[in-house]
Amino acid sequence: MTPDRRDVLRGIAATGTASAIAGVASAHDDDDDDDYDDEDALVRVVHASPDAPDVDVYVDGDRVLRDVEYGTISDYLRVEPDEYEVKITAAGDRDAIVFEDDLELEEDEAYTVVATGEFEEDDFEVFVYEDDRSTRRDRARVRVIHASPDAPDVDVTLDEGDTVLVEDLEFGEESDYLTVKPDRYELEVRPASSKNDNPFDAEFDARLRRGRVYTIVATGFFMPDKAAEYEVFDLLAAVDARRDGDDDDH
Repeated sequence: MTPDRRDVLRGIAATGTASAIAGVASAHDDDDDDDYDDEDALVRVVHASPDAPDVDVYVDGDRVLRDVEYGTISDYLRVEPDEYEVKITAAGDRDAIVFEDDLELEEDEAYTVVATGEFEEDDFEVFVYEDDRSTRRDRARVRVIHASPDAPDVDVTLDEGDTVLVEDLEFGEESDYLTVKPDRYELEVRPASSKNDNPFDAEFDARLRRGRVYTIVATGFFMPDKAAEYEVFDLLAAVDARRDGDDDDH
């Protein structure tokens, strides 16, 4: 995966292990960029379609991301606020367009563009979310995006269901940003139920640090028949923002 403009892309594919999700805490730290302009818009891309090939991303005809693999969350690209034509194509073939649309980016706003759906079923979809990058000094903030194309509505819980973070999250939806104490957590993703007590199908260790804002994307195939052939259900994680002076010890 090679950036075409600036050094803007450092992909992170969380593998469901403690080190993978905890490790993203130092990989998407954008607040120290000397080129930052408060009037810029920020936009990043997530490749979350579990049966899609690597892709290229074009903005107004210019390729800005190349050979983006499944499981990648790009860094934020800083652009002037405007309306842009965005195309996603199969890597290396700009005529193999899988998505094409206009995207309005506003001043001093941040956006996450999630490419998901089932490519082989001609059901490739792109969702655009606005990011809230405001931080809390002694707390972590986290939201969840449901991008697993064959998963049911899900609950996200902690402590074997005793603490409910997210309820009845549908495919394509995002949760609110939740404020939590900084700590190491076991996140449990379960098919939604009224008591949030369905057996969980996936469990992930995540270290959430104070002064940071996170996005967690649920992706991959949930059902065993698809998961056996393609990418299994997983969580990808990225840091939306970190507080100035924040360290890695808390």
